[in-house]
Amino acid sequence: MRVLAVETSGTHGSVACGDPEAGATGDFREEVFEQSLSHGRAVAPAAERLLRECGWRASDLDLLAVGLGPGSFTGVRVGIAFVKGLALGTGRPVVGVPSLEALARNAPADAPAVATLVDARWGEAYLAVFRRGAGGLSRELPETVLEPAGIAARIPADAVVIGNGLGPFGGELRGRGCALPDPDLARVSAVAVACLAASTLRRTGPSPLHALAPIYLRGSHAERGLREPSGKSSTAATR
Repeated sequence: MRVLAVETSGTHGSVACGDPEAGATGDFREEVFEQSLSHGRAVAPAAERLLRECGWRASDLDLLAVGLGPGSFTGVRVGIAFVKGLALGTGRPVVGVPSLEALARNAPADAPAVATLVDARWGEAYLAVFRRGAGGLSRELPETVLEPAGIAARIPADAVVIGNGLGPFGGELRGRGCALPDPDLARVSAVAVACLAASTLRRTGPSPLHALAPIYLRGSHAERGLREPSGKSSTAATR
């Protein structure tokens, strides 16, 4: 299966191109880029380079995959807009997947539960919890946005916790039995998005293109600014 995947929900974005069915872990080329404000400039050139390296044209693809967030409002919209445009031009099927579910694939294979904890800015975190069963990971706690005081109570003691939220919010988990693994596992990878999308395509089919939309758990930075009392401002990045 020839897949092109885009993931732009976080500070580090990426594009991946390859076959998730080639062996146990698939066969992929991936290009990673930093700083969410540059995602709009980076996605298309990265996709073009990777397709060229694979020797494919966009019309050769079997699937287009994209991370839906939650995360950067701007970044997620950039990724979805690019994939929608490519789908309209090529007629290729698309599958959108929750970025926190793709992040959960970074956890060790023997983890009984996985909590994905991502910095949502403004002193909040995005959290989702997955439980491992015979069929793999299934969602135990849907994506939610929390303040620090509510994080520890929502994470099972047997969970492995991954994500960039461990930096600002890891202190909330001190004294808990949950494991906090290598911070290098905090990046949502376009390879994980591709593998999850391929599995979803086999199970439920493609996503309706008109319904492909970001996962928003709260208002945008601009919307929040409208609700701020007069004279207050925030320097937080749009998330």
